[in-house]
Amino acid sequence: AIAAPVGSSNAAAPEVPKDPNNPMDFPPTGPNVVVLGDSFMANPDLIYDLGKYVWPGIVPTSLPRQDGCLQTDDNAARQLAALTQRRVDDWSCPGQTSVALVERTRTAIAKKYLGPATTSVVIGIGGNDSGPLAAQQGIDVNNPQAVHDALTTNMRLVASDIHGAAPNAKIIMVGLPEISAGPNICVINVVPGAPGAVPFGVSDFEQRVRTNQRDAAAAVGATFVDVHEQTRGHNTCAPDDQRYVAGIIDTTSPKYHFVVHPTVLGSRAIAEGAANALA
Repeated sequence: AIAAPVGSSNAAAPEVPKDPNNPMDFPPTGPNVVVLGDSFMANPDLIYDLGKYVWPGIVPTSLPRQDGCLQTDDNAARQLAALTQRRVDDWSCPGQTSVALVERTRTAIAKKYLGPATTSVVIGIGGNDSGPLAAQQGIDVNNPQAVHDALTTNMRLVASDIHGAAPNAKIIMVGLPEISAGPNICVINVVPGAPGAVPFGVSDFEQRVRTNQRDAAAAVGATFVDVHEQTRGHNTCAPDDQRYVAGIIDTTSPKYHFVVHPTVLGSRAIAEGAANALA
């Protein structure tokens, strides 16, 4: 059985005082887009996101965050705002599962960031539903069908809450960018022009998540943006300057913040896919 939705078990980053001169520090007064999702959307800095567990003071006050969740200034949400010139409120959160997404959505509604004027809600979720956080929250992570069904069940709750708060909002589910090159994933990228391929079965995981996301989107009447298809050939094994997902030990990819997460180009690809689907 799926546990009652709970918040992310990711440790909260210290909050910083709101800037009275920055409208983005306060709920919107007009139309907005809301972004929800996990670390592929938030794309936090690895050192700060892990370091806050042992030393909260390590996190610079200038680093973007929302309600305790660290983000970065070039993640998908912020690139979406730049591309569309719309107000985009970023409620993505590292470590988020579909279970935790339910409470996160309700918090965004309660704090009036997601409401009647919201035109679109962009969601990137599902990759963590097979991991330890999901197991703690009641998902049978060893059962692929249970993982599939949990995402659909939780997305039904999320969609219901969104439509209750924002009746005219379009829900858009964005998938993961391509991570592996067939059977290989390139986790050691330190020699220019020579990504280090390792035969590891990430492709099967990617396809399961992709299917789960597509099915969940269909179940709630959301638009599914197949970012995996749109980013083919830009995986961890792609040429250095065309890599949309970083490796683990990686000095040759474009700018990135977290291992095996989107580079700045990967976040842009997610943003472009979402932008084309906005209401």
